[in-house]
Amino acid sequence: MIIEFLGIDPYRVAELSRTLQPKLLRLEGVREEQLLFVSSETTLYHHGVDQNTWICLVRLRLENYLQHHIENMLELIKSALVEDTIHIQFDVQLIDPQHIHMAFNSDYPMFVTENNEVDVVVPDEPNADIFLGNAFQDHEEKLEKKAEELDPLAAFKDDETKH
Repeated sequence: MIIEFLGIDPYRVAELSRTLQPKLLRLEGVREEQLLFVSSETTLYHHGVDQNTWICLVRLRLENYLQHHIENMLELIKSALVEDTIHIQFDVQLIDPQHIHMAFNSDYPMFVTENNEVDVVVPDEPNADIFLGNAFQDHEEKLEKKAEELDPLAAFKDDETKH
């Protein structure tokens, strides 16, 4: 099941995910590995006027065997959005589960945690040191000289006013 929010701040969608996910998982047949929340930097317009926070669009794409939960899902989402918007338009799309395919890499967990506490070891990759020095150290004099060449007034400046 994918729940997409349009016209809602993406950071707010992360909070909605934390609130709604446990409630939705209590519904029979909803499986954690299928449940994803989607947000984007979208703006809804009507007659050229920004409608965000006045109205939002919620798209639900869910497996057709969950059809009997639609009203419960809509009520859960409406109650979660009560502080975020005035109006909600729902677009519910039922999908045959045979049309959903997951390419799961068994070397990694399905999801990362909030703290990204997944230890990922990339085989055969040397440890890369992070460079903390001045990347332009050897080029600063060349850059200054080039800037002086490009400055038509450089010849008329004394040493104190060149910089």
